[in-house]
Amino acid sequence: MRFLLLLLISISIFGKNNYFWSMTEENINKSIINLHKNNKDYSQRLKKITSLFLKTPYVLNVLGEGVKKPTYSFKGVDCVTYVETVLAISNRSNLKDSISLLQQIRYKNGKINYKKRNHFMMTQWIPFNEKLGLIENITDNFINKKYKIKTQKMKKQIDLNKFNKKFKSFKNLKEDLPLGNHEVKYIPVYKFIKYQNKLDIKDGTIMVIIRENREDYPIFTSHLGFIINSKKGRIFRSAVTNSRFKEVRDYNLNSYLRFYTNYYSKTNWKIVGVSLYLPKELNEDK
Repeated sequence: MRFLLLLLISISIFGKNNYFWSMTEENINKSIINLHKNNKDYSQRLKKITSLFLKTPYVLNVLGEGVKKPTYSFKGVDCVTYVETVLAISNRSNLKDSISLLQQIRYKNGKINYKKRNHFMMTQWIPFNEKLGLIENITDNFINKKYKIKTQKMKKQIDLNKFNKKFKSFKNLKEDLPLGNHEVKYIPVYKFIKYQNKLDIKDGTIMVIIRENREDYPIFTSHLGFIINSKKGRIFRSAVTNSRFKEVRDYNLNSYLRFYTNYYSKTNWKIVGVSLYLPKELNEDK
């Protein structure tokens, strides 16, 4: 019995130390160096890195500009900072360079300034990081005549009044707000649930959940994470907060989408589809 207890304790400790949130920065740096050394394939390296954030506590708006909140953290993430940090580490072979790239991902021209942060996913973060070469919009790649999959367009005209009514905390940004006409493409959620297992979706593909087009919402989405292919089927790996969990964790992809489409959406902001983005490997000099 004593041997079994010691074995379980050792397994628990070993498992805990495999996650970034439990490591010192020195060990995180060593881990990043080894990850790049032993995983030359970008997709597999990114997939491994996503798993090293499992069980990381969910903390909303965990990062800042270094005054009241740190510019980076491995002790807590939200859904956006989780994705940002994974992309940064997967593209840089040590901690220092990863943090530097993280600031390029989060801020226009990499300048740490609240007004220059890519606050809004579909109208700032996505187009900026497409231009950076970090991600590629692959939503249209899954148009399929056999399964009658067609992408849909959602258009929004965003003005200052809509931001002032819904997001008063952003009113001081003014000229830095993504005002004007915007459009996103998405795969209808019911089609995606039905046929995603027949589609060639690569490990680490970023899935952005698109919500119903409401006039009082100057945004398109409220959540994102990674699609991971596993032996048990496709999973959705993301930083979640709900009544049961507040951490980075895995969900069966279809089960997750069905729940939030069939139950959660009945009383909340309805899900209409998903947009998909493929992470890209950057050159070290970018």
